[in-house]
Formats: sequence, structure tokens, C-alpha cells
Amino acid sequence: LALLQDPQALLSARVHGLLADGRLEEAFAGLPKQGQVQLKNALSNYLGPSPSGGLRIPFYRPLHALDPLYVTRRTEAHVLNQVCAGLTEFDRERACVVPALAHHWKSSADGLSWTLWLRPGLRFHDGRALTAQDASASLLRVRDTAGPHQALFAHLCAVRAEGLQLRLQLAQPDYLLLHRLAHHSAMVLPQHDWLR
Repeated sequence: LALLQDPQALLSARVHGLLADGRLEEAFAGLPKQGQVQLKNALSNYLGPSPSGGLRIPFYRPLHALDPLYVTRRTEAHVLNQVCAGLTEFDRERACVVPALAHHWKSSADGLSWTLWLRPGLRFHDGRALTAQDASASLLRVRDTAGPHQALFAHLCAVRAEGLQLRLQLAQPDYLLLHRLAHHSAMVLPQHDWLR
């Protein structure tokens, strides 16, 4: 009996194939303890952005949803925070709302009108310029789509996008609007690329 290939090379090829297919548990299962340690050290080469344009993350269950309108779990919200951004964000260390896509804002004294200015030069991951129209469409989408977060923006009457400026008109005063804009459901997506 003559072995034409090295058993270690065959095992390595099998493990790499399982990793490429995203089958991490199977890759670990057939390895001795030392092999598992080596595999853990090599995992960083397989995680993160994939050549096909996806994102590989080890996780013990399928993700429920990644559309900001339907995310209700902390894990999915965390993933969204890594790949999307909103007009504002909440800084937990300072316990306050801070600029994100919008670098400045002001409200009318009665709290019914808000103006936000977007940072210039912002781009989506595919290189397209982020516009005030994208932000407008994202907010209107939350308001108009039935789901767990629709009530957050039910009082939003109108949104007008002009250049890098976004003007919001509310039906009732909302001095916590900046907190609402920091919620993951209000993350800005390209206006014609809604997740389905």
C-alpha cells in the first residue's frame, strides 16, 4: 500500500475547505487539541470581509434580520452598528448624543422643526456619495413601514433634503429627536437599495 498524499496535507485541505464554506464547527470537530489551537490562530484569515463581498462572522445561530427596520435583537443591532451609521449616535461613556453622519443640528424653539447638516464627502461602502436624499428616504421608510420601530417616527410630518441639509417637520415637539435618530432603525441606507 502506497500513500500518494501526506495525511496531514489531506487533513489541512479538508479543514480549509470547511472553513471556506463557513462550517467552523465541523472543522474543529475532527482535530486533536493541538490542531484546534492552530486553527483558532488561523481563523482571522477566514473572518471579516469575504472575497465575494460578504462578511464572515462566527456565530452560534442564524441572524434574525439585518434590515434596520426589523432588528430587535442586541446581536443584530451590534452588527448593524459595525456596518451602518445614523445621523447621530449615543456615546455611552459621556451619556450623550454626539454627531455621526450629521455634524451639526439646530431646532426651532417650539421643537417642531429641526435642521441637520451632513458631513461633506461621505460615501457608502460601494463608493457612492451619501446624500441628504438617502437620509430623508431612510427616515420616511421607518415612519411608513409597519414594524417594531415605526412609532419612533410616527410624528414626522415631512422631510426635505437640500444639498447636505436635512429639514424635519414634526407634528408635535420632540426634544429627544436626536436620541431617536441615534436608534439603529434610523440608520441611513442608500435610498434605492433597501434590504428585502
